[in-house]
Amino acid sequence: MRLTSLMGCLPVREVERALLTRVAALESAVFSCDAHMKGLQESGIPRLLMLELECERALRHAELEWVRSVLEGLGSGQLAWSEQLKPDLLGEPDEKDPAV
Repeated sequence: MRLTSLMGCLPVREVERALLTRVAALESAVFSCDAHMKGLQESGIPRLLMLELECERALRHAELEWVRSVLEGLGSGQLAWSEQLKPDLLGEPDEKDPAV
């Protein structure tokens, strides 16, 4: 999922909903990796053969923490959405600009 490239173009409620969905997916992925690694360890598979799975788990966990921090910033008001930013970022002419 690459919602981040378009987040600023969406209403904040849609962003929050999408991020909460992503949190659930990432929590599930981390849980699944943990269960898979535990099963492999219990079967005697050496860690060397689980490094790719460890990496995948670490990446999912890092993204999970980042998404949670974005949601926290939205909830606290530290990360604010501004309708004023949209025209500037999208390269659309400002209706108030007399040069347009």
